[in-house]
Amino acid sequence: MAEATDEPVLQQLCHRIAADEFRHYRTFFDGMQRYQAREPISLLARLGVVIGRVRETEDDELAFAYHCANEPNLPYDRERCAREYGARAYGVYRAHHVEQVVRMTFRASG
Repeated sequence: MAEATDEPVLQQLCHRIAADEFRHYRTFFDGMQRYQAREPISLLARLGVVIGRVRETEDDELAFAYHCANEPNLPYDRERCAREYGARAYGVYRAHHVEQVVRMTFRASG
């Protein structure tokens, strides 16, 4: 989103959120490495963990946030709100964002 706006305050906020999310990733990655060193798990099991983490983005949190911010007077419909959120959010992704996600996912799974 920081790249999709010229608003400096929003850019700064987005960069801070991105840095915080990267710290979350780093904590997950470091924990995964420590766990793997003590009690190795197969590549398939590690991929399962990573996929589970990615699937957490499909929960109600983002859809409900979209609902509250954009249509608070309508009844909440998770599927519709998730679709509407995705249509807007994915529209600001660029190729280098997707590449970074893929790199981080492969790295976390080993």
